[in-house]
Amino acid sequence: MAKRGRKPGRTALAGLSFASLQAEIQRRTAMAGGMLSKRERIIKQLAALDAKLVAAGIEPGVEIGVVTHAPAKRGPARGLRRYPRNKMNLADALTQLLKGKTMSVTEA
Repeated sequence: MAKRGRKPGRTALAGLSFASLQAEIQRRTAMAGGMLSKRERIIKQLAALDAKLVAAGIEPGVEIGVVTHAPAKRGPARGLRRYPRNKMNLADALTQLLKGKTMSVTEA
C-alpha cells in the first residue's frame, strides 16, 4: 500500500540536496571499508579453525552428527491455517444451555 503524499517511485533520498547525497555516499563507502576488513579478519580466523580441524582428523565443512540449524517446520503453508471446528454452532450451544431457564433482563 502506498503512503500518502508520496508519488510512486519516489524515495526519501529524492528530497535531499546534492551535498547531502555525496555525504551519504561517503559515509556508506567508509562503512563498507570497515565491513570488508572485518570480513578479512573473520576469514583468517576460519582458516585457523579449519587447520585445527584437519589436525584433529576432521574434514572442515563436513557435519559430524551435530544439528547446525533448527529443523524446518512442517506445518501448513502460510495462509492455509486450519481453524478448530466446534461440534455445534453458537446458536445451538446457547439454546441447549438456556433450555428451561428463565432469565430477567438484568441477568442477561
